[in-house]
This record gives sequence, C-alpha cells and structure tokens, in this order.
Amino acid sequence: MRLRRFEAATVTEALAKVRADLGPEAVILHARETLRERQSNLSGGWVEVTAAIDDEARSSSRTARRGGWSDDERPADARAVGVSVKSGVQPVALPAGHASDGDRIDEMYRMLLELRAGTSPTPRMPAALRPVYAELCRRELPAALARRLLLDLSADVPGGRAGEIRTVLQTALNRAFRVQQAADVGRGRRVVALVGPTGVGKTTTLAKLAGQCRRAGGLKVALMSLDTYRIGAIAQMRIYAELLQAPLHVVRTPGELDRALRAEQNADLVLLDSMGRSPQHREGIADLQPFLQRLPNAEIHLVVSATTKGSDAEEVLQRFRPLAYQHVAISKLDEVRSPGPLLGLALQRDLSISYLTTGQEVPDDLEIATSRRLATLLLPSIRERRPQRSPRA
Repeated sequence: MRLRRFEAATVTEALAKVRADLGPEAVILHARETLRERQSNLSGGWVEVTAAIDDEARSSSRTARRGGWSDDERPADARAVGVSVKSGVQPVALPAGHASDGDRIDEMYRMLLELRAGTSPTPRMPAALRPVYAELCRRELPAALARRLLLDLSADVPGGRAGEIRTVLQTALNRAFRVQQAADVGRGRRVVALVGPTGVGKTTTLAKLAGQCRRAGGLKVALMSLDTYRIGAIAQMRIYAELLQAPLHVVRTPGELDRALRAEQNADLVLLDSMGRSPQHREGIADLQPFLQRLPNAEIHLVVSATTKGSDAEEVLQRFRPLAYQHVAISKLDEVRSPGPLLGLALQRDLSISYLTTGQEVPDDLEIATSRRLATLLLPSIRERRPQRSPRA
C-alpha cells in the first residue's frame, strides 16, 4: 500500500491531485483544513488530504480496463485498506461508477466534511436531503449533527423536495431548541446577573436589557457593577445609568453587594454586571462565586459571543459551569456569517438560550430568543417573523 499526502488551496484541487496521482481507487485516510503561509505572506485556508492506494487493487482495476470491462462489470475487490491511526476514521474509497465529475466532487466534499467532524462516513445521503445538508454545513452547523438531524427526518419526507424537507426540519428544530421561559414582569423584584469571558459585550447587553425593560414596561431598574478591573468600565456604566435615570452601585466586596441589594429592595429589576474572566483563569472565575451566592434567586446568564469558534465555546461553557448559570445569551450575531457552531452546541447540550444581540445600538439591538428565530439562523431560506422584543428580563 502506498501512502501520500496532498496539499491544495481548495477541496476540489486536493481531490484532483489524489485522483491524478493514485487513481479513482484511492482511499482518503484523513483530511483537515490548515493555515498556510502563502508566497505573498498572507495566511489563507489550505486543505491537506492523506490518501492511500492498495497496489493490488489498482493493478486489478487496470487489468479490468485493459480487458474492456464496463463500469458495471468492474471487480468488487478494489477495496479500502487501512484505518487512520490519528483520527480513528474508517477510510472511504473515492466514488466511481456512472456519476458525473461534479457529482463525484460533491460526494467527496461530503466525505471530507464528515472526516473533519471526526465521525465515520455514512451511506450515501438520499438526493432530496443533500441540498439542505449542504446548506446546514455552509451555515457551519457541525456536519455530524446536520447529518443526524436530516437522516432522522428522512422517513417523514420520502422523496420530498428540498422545500418540504426544510419545513419539516423547521418544525423539528422548533421542538429541539430550548429558550428561556417567559416571566411576568413587575411581580416582585427580579435579579439578573451577566457573567462570561472578557470582550463578549456583557455591559452593553445589560444596558440594552435595562433600556428595553424601562421603555416598554415602565419598570424601576437598578444597576450594579462588579467590574472595577477594566479601564473605563465604571465610566461606561455611569453613562448608561444617567441615560436610563437608574441608580448605579459599584460593588467591590460581597458585603457591599448585600448593602446595595437592601438599598434597592423596591426595584422591579436589578441588573448585575460582572467583570470578564478568561476561561483559562479558573481562579478568576471562582472569585465571582461569593458574589453570586448572595443572589439565591437570581437568573444567571452566561454571555457568549457568536464569534467564538466551536472548541473555544465548548470550553467557555465548561469552565463557567461552577457559576451555575441557567441560560446562555448569544452576543455579536451581526459579526458572524452564521452562529452554527454555537447553535450546534446548544442543541447537543440542551442549553437554554435567553437573548440575542444583533448590533451596537442601545437598547434596540437585543432580541428575546425564540426557537423559531434560532431555527431561521440555521435555515435563512425559511421566512421568519419579526424578532420579538419584550420588557421581560
């Protein structure tokens, strides 16, 4: 067996090199995207494919062609050989048969998506599902999750058109996404705390939430901030407090937080902004616990930026778990093509999504998450209703 590695700027070019050098009987053992320094000193996407060929199988295939066999008579022993030790992925033979070159490239690309997802390749997906599968992958939903969602639905739409499949998938996603339940506003004091990494927009999100609640519900809002570390954080909060005509308490110790809560016992809504913490700084995250423990009935929302890549988002969710957050707010939706990786984690981990921020305007660019809205972020071809805005926190 011969083993070779191929590099190219695109998937199509890499696969063309595999076929040209090893032939259609080649086996893809591993595929990944890398960053490669170009001659212009600019970094760009690069595809690396590791492939192999069984010389005996290749010899049999050449004999078949010399003997004049048709594709239907090709011997079946052009088998895939070996397993990728690094990924544990079962290798897949490159497609052959009556398919056109375009169909073969599409199928190879599907295989590469599955290999990148670290999953074993599945049988060929029904033709009706492929356009929706490709759309979900373009929206950056993990390939393994996209495939599972569609194959689970395939029995419901036998031979259906892509539009019908999108409608059925929309219904399934509406059931699958979990969002924060509606809460009555103005019935007793409610305390909401925002936690999360640095730079995700916690302070701006808090100001948007305060502004919408005050404008729509006429609520008495009180602001509290633990962020005495970030330069300019308190000055920013004071500006928001003045615009909202809301009291602001700067809290440095758990005792000060107790006194601030007593002072605002008549407030309808207390919003607590915390200092940002790196997921790598476990001690810093732990420093927030004595404050949050003073809030036994508070809603704790973990704010995660939509720009956070999948592996980093997973680490954020895990590292902030000791703070016992109940909901996740997704910020900076306007800065990404698609929040597919983060929404994939929400589905896989059954996260409760509370808010979405869609821009920098305060207080307008804040939406209450709905399952339909989350589904349309993955399937934008489905017409969505106007985003819901409400004074509830």
